[in-house]
Amino acid sequence: MKHLFTTLVAFLALVPLWGQTSLRGKVVSEDEQKSISGAVITLGNQNISAFTNENGEFQFLFITAGDEEVIVEAEGYVATVELVQIEADKVNEMEPIMLKSDIAQETKDEVLLNIADQDLVDDEGSSQEQSSITSSSKDVFNTLTSWSWSTARYRNRGYSQTYETNYIEGLSFNSAERGQFNFSAMGGLNDASRYKETTNAIEATNFSFGGLGNATNYLMNATRYAQGWKVGLAGTNRNYKAAVRATYASGLLNNGWAFAGQLAFRGSPYINKKGIIGEGISYESFGYFFTAEKIWNEHHRLGLITFGAPTSRGQNSALTQEVYDLTNQYNKTQWGWNNYNPYWGYHNGEMRNSRIVHSYDPTVIATYKYKIDNHQLLNIALGGHYSFYSNSALNYYNAPDPRPDYFRNL
Repeated sequence: MKHLFTTLVAFLALVPLWGQTSLRGKVVSEDEQKSISGAVITLGNQNISAFTNENGEFQFLFITAGDEEVIVEAEGYVATVELVQIEADKVNEMEPIMLKSDIAQETKDEVLLNIADQDLVDDEGSSQEQSSITSSSKDVFNTLTSWSWSTARYRNRGYSQTYETNYIEGLSFNSAERGQFNFSAMGGLNDASRYKETTNAIEATNFSFGGLGNATNYLMNATRYAQGWKVGLAGTNRNYKAAVRATYASGLLNNGWAFAGQLAFRGSPYINKKGIIGEGISYESFGYFFTAEKIWNEHHRLGLITFGAPTSRGQNSALTQEVYDLTNQYNKTQWGWNNYNPYWGYHNGEMRNSRIVHSYDPTVIATYKYKIDNHQLLNIALGGHYSFYSNSALNYYNAPDPRPDYFRNL
């Protein structure tokens, strides 16, 4: 009788699996064979995604059988695509997916954020174009062009940024006044803005109706970040000389809470006297990010997100060939750029820049998610956002303009 009862229990446990099509696997690093947690696994044909757990494992339930493209993306690794044949009414097991380390990823992210910082260069801040860091996606063309052509202010399909929609946890963050998203608000917060969903043009998405340009949704709730510490230090000869970042995520604790945060600093200890982009360039940027999430059960979860990046930077001027010739400072390097910048000089013996930009966009978002069933999710988000931008310049009090490139001095 005891054996009969045990057999009956095992049979009842297996009944829900009958008729269910599922896919599961594991993601590991190619060099060290270590499990990769927090990797994003996407079924390309069905447009659904999942994250790997602490052991690098993932699973999809109730999916459609047939040929499928399994897209695997993880921070610090080269993305890959696996082609699989999903058989109906069974648990499909994949071989371990091995990812190669991407040693250039941090450099790419850093340059892309620098480009986003430099987009706001005129008095009104209206010259900001498409952000390369958000235009990268699973689409191969967009991924390559957004990086390679970003310095030329590449526009996807020719559309300006007003045709792109940007969300944070499902809440629209395009400016109501300018119609654009301020990417500098997250300057330096690479890890905080790492996870996102991106769709190209008018495609089906679970967070918006799409648009003529890309639609991007940043995923920032605390449970999305892999548990542990990450500290980074970088040096550059561009806008600033050093960058320091520290990121920590607690993972889901036993009490249902999860926390994650990042601090970042980018700047130069003193004015960049001989920078690649011009002389007399100063730069200081401090970024902060914090998110907390409480999960009561599988149906209810509440989240809080806040971030900001107060930044101060000196500017450089666009010059003509006449100024290059008169100053005789043409820098014949491999880039062929000129380092001369007429916006800097000495004031009371101290080097300073005559035009300084200050920007700061503190943001706070509260989210509530209610899982109605396996096919329906109610997402409620309430956010507060304050935008501060100033562009100052010296006033000469009716005295002659001392800049060497002033037209009366040429």
